[in-house]
Amino acid sequence: MARLPTFVAPRRSRPPEGKSTPGARSPAYGGVMGPRRLCFSGAAVAFAIGFASLARAASAVLDMECRDLDPGDFAAVEATARAELSEAGGWDLNVLIACGPRATTVRVRSGSGPSVERQVAGALDEGPSLDELLAALHALIAEARLASRDAAPLDPEDIPPPDPPRHLARTPPRPDYRFALVAGLDGEIWSGAFGPAFGPRAGARVARNSDWSLEIDGGFLSGLQSTQGLNASSVQGTVRVDFPLPHHFRIGFAGDARLVMAVASPGASPGQQIGTTMGAIMLARYTVRVDRFEVSVGPDAELFGRPIVIVADGLEAFRLPTLTAGLSIEAVAEIGE
Repeated sequence: MARLPTFVAPRRSRPPEGKSTPGARSPAYGGVMGPRRLCFSGAAVAFAIGFASLARAASAVLDMECRDLDPGDFAAVEATARAELSEAGGWDLNVLIACGPRATTVRVRSGSGPSVERQVAGALDEGPSLDELLAALHALIAEARLASRDAAPLDPEDIPPPDPPRHLARTPPRPDYRFALVAGLDGEIWSGAFGPAFGPRAGARVARNSDWSLEIDGGFLSGLQSTQGLNASSVQGTVRVDFPLPHHFRIGFAGDARLVMAVASPGASPGQQIGTTMGAIMLARYTVRVDRFEVSVGPDAELFGRPIVIVADGLEAFRLPTLTAGLSIEAVAEIGE
């Protein structure tokens, strides 16, 4: 097994016996150790003491478990490792070198961080293995310090303060007005003699975003039956406001003015009777929308300010009651952009 070179300190030479006298100084001694030379000697001593302190700090963290190495090889490996630690400023490092017959384990820990290690193949008494040991030690020092830095808890002073709360003002949507044409078919319950009344309705609608819609329309209703030679019909104009509800429902409120006419058959008297009234309407709709087209259906109820009564031959032939109920079907088509 080849051996690594060992370091042998040179021996000091002693003066020949009888040539030196204790307590005596040669004339040149004063010139060599003058005041100026003493200053340089003091600086050298201080430097040596500081270097020795660093060396002791580096040697305190190196642990070698290499009992099978020869003393000379052990000293060479230790000196090389300490030189590497001294160069890296290894005061924070804890290094373990465990020698084995086939491989050497190098483990490095920085401060209180986790340990990192590598395996170096071969025995340390071979030159290439010692070079690989130094390369592994150099890499592990950097890796251990990075691991220690990542594992260390953050200093509260290093944590940036949280951002102040931001109160974002909600920007209202830009008003978007949509115009549409409306057409529908209305049904309403009248007195028993005339039965139900049906008729068309048409108008225009303007909607603001999805908040509300305003509709103005007019329609015509006609009773399906006649009594005592009288046929009843109604003409009305309506102003209505609708509001959307969840799940495709909509609720609306309206006011209308109504003109009711009863026309007698030829030869009957009187020939025509007219009555007017105003009412308030509440309605509900279920809506289905496809692109710009919309279809809705739902009931409505109207409360009139006063009833309308039609009299024939001194008897009541027709009455539009104070409260009526009906059913409507509507179709809406938007126009423009």
